[in-house]
Amino acid sequence: MAVAHNIARELGVIQAAPVTPTLEAICMADFGDTGIIFMAAPVLPNTRVSWSKVAFEKFFLTKMRLGMSVPWFERWGLRVLSLSLVEPISHSLISELQLVGVNPQLPTTKDKN
Repeated sequence: MAVAHNIARELGVIQAAPVTPTLEAICMADFGDTGIIFMAAPVLPNTRVSWSKVAFEKFFLTKMRLGMSVPWFERWGLRVLSLSLVEPISHSLISELQLVGVNPQLPTTKDKN
């Protein structure tokens, strides 16, 4: 916003004083039926943050290349925190899916032959 404001000011589109960004980050995440909005104020331009982000990206891409979507240490960490990546589908949701014509049953090993 600050850059666009200052460009418009330089081009003579608006008559206003120059502005500087506040470096606040607003993030909105959609989770289907729910969502979250969070704000980091102020965002600190720190080189350690940049290096940690690069390190995480390299780690993530390497584990994807190796086919390790959830390595043992991540599973262990989730277990320690009592978190799960999946949850069982409730019987009421299965009934709703069947009403709209979706078959929620997964194939068994017998069905693959």
